[in-house]
Amino acid sequence: MLKSINEIIGYSLIATDGEIGNCHDFLFEDRPWIVRYVVADTSQWLIGRKVLLPLMALEGADGITKWLHVNLTKSQIKGSPPLSDDEPVSRQYEKQSFLYYGWPAYWQHSGSQEDDEPESFLRSAKEVTGYTVRIIDDTIGTISDFIVDDSIWAIRYGVIATDEAFGNRLVLVAPEWISSVDFLKQSANIELTTEQIEKCPEYNPAEPVNRDYESILYDYYGRPYYWTEDGSNE
Repeated sequence: MLKSINEIIGYSLIATDGEIGNCHDFLFEDRPWIVRYVVADTSQWLIGRKVLLPLMALEGADGITKWLHVNLTKSQIKGSPPLSDDEPVSRQYEKQSFLYYGWPAYWQHSGSQEDDEPESFLRSAKEVTGYTVRIIDDTIGTISDFIVDDSIWAIRYGVIATDEAFGNRLVLVAPEWISSVDFLKQSANIELTTEQIEKCPEYNPAEPVNRDYESILYDYYGRPYYWTEDGSNE
């Protein structure tokens, strides 16, 4: 199911044997756009350390109870490799974490024991929120949220809060339509035009992002569907 990351941040994190804290942030890769970790706020339980919960530990987010279930015990989480608040997430830390949990690392090819990617390229959802968004012929606004598929934790859309010139609307843009992201300049570039943005379907956060809305959005931009095997718009 497609959900707002801003909504999930703050959900209670529920291990198999009890609550461990709250969802504080998400760390994702921008190529591909997929969540790799939940940053857990366990300050009422594990004082003085940051806790990262890998993608494989996550289950669906329950919008009714405001719970995010984690398929680990509290003891497993407590014994995980420590990471202090002022440390970046290095590849070395990730290796230790996956070795501790006994899970294959996401950057390794299937069946390979060698490192396929020497560095970690993780981005904070909170930090990227607020980035300036530029199109071919103008600046249109800022990233205000992300829409994630919580069954596989893929980021399906960035939510763009447009400037007054574009009606102060919220619009959705799929990550594959983003041509580049400059993390130093805190900006994202999209190969769309002013006219396309002015007339594109509006996003209403009070309504779910369902397949009907997605079809309208993809048809408007003339993009192939991601949910069909051949990308056909049928």
